[in-house]
Amino acid sequence: MDNGIQFLSLGGGVDSSALLAMHICRDESAEILGITREELDAKLPNWEWVVFADPGSEWKATYENIEYAKTICEKVGLNFKIVTYEQRYVR
Repeated sequence: MDNGIQFLSLGGGVDSSALLAMHICRDESAEILGITREELDAKLPNWEWVVFADPGSEWKATYENIEYAKTICEKVGLNFKIVTYEQRYVR
């Protein structure tokens, strides 16, 4: 079955950052959770992309966390993309 592209929508907060850490460190995450790696893999998608939708108005700490996540993703070879909205006209 083809599920299409699997991606994590990274908001830069605690929850999505924890999911990213669990994805990158699967063996350690399974051990901490007290489950097998197979159980973790069955529940946690194997993300191909991490995407941050930048509204342009996040806290400074959020942007710092996003930059850190981007650096980590690049180190492990995980695709990372920041998308922004560009207003094309003024009402």
